[in-house]
Amino acid sequence: MDLNDRTVVVTGGSQGIGATTAEHFPAAAARVLRVARTAPNLSAGAERVGGDYLVADLPEAPEVDRLHPT
Repeated sequence: MDLNDRTVVVTGGSQGIGATTAEHFPAAAARVLRVARTAPNLSAGAERVGGDYLVADLPEAPEVDRLHPT
């Protein structure tokens, strides 16, 4: 799959399935944005395989606006 110059948003990206999923996208040339409520695991994952992270609780409407401002 060619995801060159695409951004993939992975929610729950700090641990478990979300973290594992986020680690596979750089191999497809995608930029990765990990989103979760806990900062330490997010930053560690971003440092390990690259990408950015956003600490947010997405069920809250203002947090969704931070993810994609209008």
